[in-house]
Amino acid sequence: PATGGAAVAGGAAAADREKYLRVGADWFERTSDAELAIALRDDPVRTRALLERTLTREEAAEVVESLEIEPAREGLFWSDPDPELPEIIFLHGILGGHLAHLGWMKNRVWLFPLSFLMGDLGGRLSLSADGENDAQSGQSLQPDGHLRLAYSRASRLWRRSGFVVHEFSFDWRKSVALAADRLHFFIENLHIDRPGKKFVLAAHSMGGLVASLYAQRHPVWADRVQRAVFMGTPLGGSYAPVEAVVGSYPFLQKLAFISRRDDVESLGRMARTQPGLIDMLPNPKLFPDAEQVYSQSRWPGDAAPSQRWLDQSRNLKPLLVQSPLLERTTLLVSLGHGTVSSLVEQDGAIWRGPRTGVGDGTVPAKAAAVEGIPAYKVDYEHSNIPRDPKAIQAVSDLARTGACALERVKPEELSGEVAAPEAPAPEFSEGLAEAVRTRYDVGVFGQDDWDWLTSPEMSSLPKS
Repeated sequence: PATGGAAVAGGAAAADREKYLRVGADWFERTSDAELAIALRDDPVRTRALLERTLTREEAAEVVESLEIEPAREGLFWSDPDPELPEIIFLHGILGGHLAHLGWMKNRVWLFPLSFLMGDLGGRLSLSADGENDAQSGQSLQPDGHLRLAYSRASRLWRRSGFVVHEFSFDWRKSVALAADRLHFFIENLHIDRPGKKFVLAAHSMGGLVASLYAQRHPVWADRVQRAVFMGTPLGGSYAPVEAVVGSYPFLQKLAFISRRDDVESLGRMARTQPGLIDMLPNPKLFPDAEQVYSQSRWPGDAAPSQRWLDQSRNLKPLLVQSPLLERTTLLVSLGHGTVSSLVEQDGAIWRGPRTGVGDGTVPAKAAAVEGIPAYKVDYEHSNIPRDPKAIQAVSDLARTGACALERVKPEELSGEVAAPEAPAPEFSEGLAEAVRTRYDVGVFGQDDWDWLTSPEMSSLPKS
């Protein structure tokens, strides 16, 4: 990829355009902003059409507006970063980072739409019993950057407003502790390169847990981190891991729907091998009925995760809410989406409760808010909070001034119920599944597809 103003000024020959804009189902994930800027300059009609086909109309227009601005020395396409500002370290959430073989021929396994079609995603994303190595022989997946559909909007707008943004990627399948130590090394390397610079941690979902544990395990954090902003972070846990393991999680049900070789059972087996997911089980101090998830005997059939991972998750809970980082943290919480906030018993085992609790659709509100830590309201559902204009602006304002203009969350707003969506029961069929597969095979995996997969609501097809 081209970097820097000189590379853009040099231009690209028409014959080389394909290397800057490699069209395929995941073209947007594989195309950097630098490459997009060159494509917009050299082939604007085609590039705009692809952006409008892939993103929402509003976000496609934002990309065009941003990348048509003069290039800067950082290799980006805005005015020079403001040296007086702290630099942002952006942490993704679970599922929000690419995973790939990084050998001489890089091969992405997640997120790669054709992996859905080929199947055996469950096998390729499973970990061995140690929770650190891949279960498939000869495979070693490594972090390979943020999912651009989920996070590039925020990064682009922060950079445009004068911030340097460092995107920190980790293997979300593995324990929060492993990712926290990886974050420590990442920050120390940045510190060596720019001594004296302060950082703001902008963390989505699981990324906030990683940041919290980083501060618990590495006291030097206090000299590096000015503040943190957590977006939909399950500091008190979530029932989504239970759903994933027992097979009621809409995300995995949809993956099974479009996969040729995976079913809900195989994806559930995959989920229980991932200590990073199990680390996010609900905190029994907040949710008394969650006490039973830490006993293998309460899980249905052979679905129970390893007792080792259950114990690790329980022991993690106090460390997260006692993290010294929280003294410098602001929480962004979404309240208006029905969220599983309890368990029920089904056939003598645990099962998810109704999706009617206050929350963001994945994390109950009272798990994303911590008493004594300032919390503000945003609107989007869990997976899309980093795309919410309110959240993006709040991170920018908090990084600049320590304050934001959002409405505070009141304690009484953290409980109650949200009306369940009045959606018809999904009518999945092999014919519909094949239509989606064909679209991914010959078309583009876009924002509507990601939103469909990650939405807590069940619907038969993506919008487009």
